[in-house]
Amino acid sequence: MSSLTHLTIAYLGMIGAIAIWTWTVFSRSKRLEQKIATLENILEVDASSGNKTEVEQIENHLVGDNADND
Repeated sequence: MSSLTHLTIAYLGMIGAIAIWTWTVFSRSKRLEQKIATLENILEVDASSGNKTEVEQIENHLVGDNADND
């Protein structure tokens, strides 16, 4: 094979690799957005019911610990 053929195959391989990488990044991003939306919905339900969420409990605990240090 000539060097031009090798170069063509290398460029096509690079384009294919970039396409696969881009697809995986976007699919992971979509899954992450779905997980974030689910967590936001869970936190909204907990907040509307009047119960403290785990996040609020942790924040209160951390604020209490910091107040003891001052």
